[in-house]
Amino acid sequence: MSNNHSGLSDFEVETFSNFYIPLKFSDYLHQSHPSKNNNKNNFDKIIETSPEALLNAVTGIQSDDSTKLKDYSFFRNGSHKINGLLEVLNNLVNSLYQAKTLTEQNKIPLVTLIGPTGSGKTTLGDSLEKGLVNYLQSKPAYYLVIKDGDKRFPCPYFEEPINVLATNNIVIPNSLRREYIIKDSAELCPHCSSLLNELFTKKVTGENNYTGWMQVFDDLLEARRLTPRSASLELTDKDFKKKFPLVVRNANRGLLHISIDDTNIREIPQINYQLLLKLADKQVVLNDGRVFKPDLTVLLYSNESILMDLAVPDNITMKDFESPRYMPLLDRMLPVFVRRNLSYTCEEDIYKRANLPFDHFWPHSLSSIARFSVSTRIGNEEEDTETDLARLLELYDKFEKMQVIQSDDLKFIKQRLNLEFDEPPVDGWSSGLSTRKANSELIYLSKNNKRTCLTPLIVDEFLTMHEDEFEDNINLIKKHNNNKMLIDLTVGYLSMLNEKKGGLKYLENEFSEFYSLYEKKLMKNIEFIETIKGREKIDDVLQEIATKKLNLGVGAPENLANIIFDFRDKTGKPMQFIDLVEKNSELIKDFKSFDTFIDWNNYKRTRKPSGDDELKFKRLLNSLKDLKYCDNCSKASIDALIEEELIG
Repeated sequence: MSNNHSGLSDFEVETFSNFYIPLKFSDYLHQSHPSKNNNKNNFDKIIETSPEALLNAVTGIQSDDSTKLKDYSFFRNGSHKINGLLEVLNNLVNSLYQAKTLTEQNKIPLVTLIGPTGSGKTTLGDSLEKGLVNYLQSKPAYYLVIKDGDKRFPCPYFEEPINVLATNNIVIPNSLRREYIIKDSAELCPHCSSLLNELFTKKVTGENNYTGWMQVFDDLLEARRLTPRSASLELTDKDFKKKFPLVVRNANRGLLHISIDDTNIREIPQINYQLLLKLADKQVVLNDGRVFKPDLTVLLYSNESILMDLAVPDNITMKDFESPRYMPLLDRMLPVFVRRNLSYTCEEDIYKRANLPFDHFWPHSLSSIARFSVSTRIGNEEEDTETDLARLLELYDKFEKMQVIQSDDLKFIKQRLNLEFDEPPVDGWSSGLSTRKANSELIYLSKNNKRTCLTPLIVDEFLTMHEDEFEDNINLIKKHNNNKMLIDLTVGYLSMLNEKKGGLKYLENEFSEFYSLYEKKLMKNIEFIETIKGREKIDDVLQEIATKKLNLGVGAPENLANIIFDFRDKTGKPMQFIDLVEKNSELIKDFKSFDTFIDWNNYKRTRKPSGDDELKFKRLLNSLKDLKYCDNCSKASIDALIEEELIG
């Protein structure tokens, strides 16, 4: 983990506050003077602890302790976008709310992201940090700078300027303290406290009035815009004790990231745990022995075994276990179980953003790989049949996207995710293929195939790499892929037959016209319409579109209308011609001629068309380009369907 998680370069972080004009200390006080609205806690409007700022950046409100699942827009937009993980994100927000509450009790929360490798823990931390950067750019927050003539001394801990008034060893009238100080204000760090005491003693006389004190403040102090603050450290770092005060200083008023390598957890010195416990009690002993009270949010990162490793280490006896040395740390953690993604559409979006090194993608390649990856993360019980797996895939996808799910299905999903218990979920946890590993394997395959198209055949190669462990999953995905290829081939063939009329665009337009006319008939009870032929019965026009233009089977208008509106009711979106082919291919009469379109037996032997078939085959490949196929994935799809004896 780098020390700068903010998304800004080191130079940008350094110059962030200099972009804004520094505030005189009196102006800093004045902009939230209690007399403006008679609110003694008015500084709460601009002064936030780190957990408060983080919570407000995520939720946009002062607090959010609701137990109802929400789809927070913060995680779905911008540079901090997260795919899926609905209840994980809700648990994270709830932990931030608890962190804010603990901070009010003078504690520092240890928000602990626990999950398997590749589940997105680091991405979540980066997302929070980028969000905090955006928040600080839009909402002013300040830190203290001490002035001594032309010299400037920024607080090394970037503390809130109001803490000057809460520091007892600085000579400031109690009347001023009472007027401006807010609840639970902290004293300045030892460095600033000592320096200011010296400067104030020289500057202040016994005759200073209110105006005089404001001048003293402006002579010695200014407020600058707070930079995004963060730092990181590994708990297993051999120099953890030495580095700890420095990283706390760098992270103060921001985020401190601490990763825990569970492979070396037995070797972590006890002092490292003690330092974390002190931090949780808001106490950091500096190198000179003085104590500093930081304001930050701690994010711990660990794999799924940490709770068991800490609770029952291998090197302790049962007598020791009655009061294990690790339990105090466990008690301070706010665990957030970060499972792997369980939505195949969200997973597909992740693969799309990965910029995999292929020149072209078979239109269903990433969807297929996403379905397979997610399916491997769903239960491994022997009773999980292929049908059950397909059902769970659809349920999880709806759950992650907050779509309507029947109450029994929703209850079933919540049980598998352990939403009512503070325990890891059944699915997306200890087994399955991570996105990171899948990406690595696809990059390897791209090199072997000279970065050409990610065809169905290369997808099969990818699936075959996992056949020993996930045979049932592969069978499910292969059926899905065959179905998609057959549907696309059907649409491509129908498009080719109508190429002189406009191909696929013609079919889609006629289908859309049928949809529109039938809706008018149904909703407005229209019996006649004006066409280029004159006044016609709407039923006759519908019949002509269905049977002659779309060349559908017997009873097409009535059957087609029922299919269209049933699809809309179930999906909430209008049906497209390709959806009709997928859901009700039996209505398509023209595809029956496909078996004799070319000599498929000869093609199966030679893997290439001959004679007159060559031109026909070229026309077919060309029509598939409307469906975003290239020649490579078109031919690979046909070859795959031939091999499975689904055509010919």
